[in-house]
Amino acid sequence: MTTTVTTGAVVYKDGTKALVVPKADARGDGTIWAGGSPLLNGGVLDALGITAQIKAAIARKDFGPIPPEAYMRYGDNPYGRRVITMAQERTATRTANDQYLADHPEVAERQTIERLFDGAERAINATDDDNVMRHHRLLGDAKARLAAWRLKYPEAAKEERRRYLIGQAEHQEHLAHGAMLYDCDGSLSQQDQERRRDESLAAAGVLRQQAAAL
Repeated sequence: MTTTVTTGAVVYKDGTKALVVPKADARGDGTIWAGGSPLLNGGVLDALGITAQIKAAIARKDFGPIPPEAYMRYGDNPYGRRVITMAQERTATRTANDQYLADHPEVAERQTIERLFDGAERAINATDDDNVMRHHRLLGDAKARLAAWRLKYPEAAKEERRRYLIGQAEHQEHLAHGAMLYDCDGSLSQQDQERRRDESLAAAGVLRQQAAAL
């Protein structure tokens, strides 16, 4: 009986994430399988000129023609392929995120502030008697910290404002696109629809100008 361990697999090709297989199994011989088929190295198959033949064989569940060197294994593989487990991927992601936050304290502080706003929102929807006071306490703290953050990191605050304005402009442009397509009860004339479209486009233009001026 073949021993398997479900580890999941993340495949990188030349340093770029190319494939995620959450339910991949590592077999005792080091090969990786998912859904009853092996994970193969396309670079090896292409170099040998047997890609089509092997795909056809796998479709028949005939794994005999697969050359041993074409099987993917955890770690470095030929032709720039590297395979790691899902746990390794999560660890790498956490490490990269931790390093990013260490290098960008403005982002870390802004995330903390956003959690306070989220906590205030949850508090106002809570059922205990103290929810209103807790909501106002958290909201007041969040607003005070946000004001201080904007003074401490003016460039980051400016970029956040710019992204917000662009997002609002894109929303207005979406409304403009839909203005000529949607009339729920048929009460709007073509002139009314055109007016709505033009108003939304004008609003979008103002928002984009404000974003560009920051």
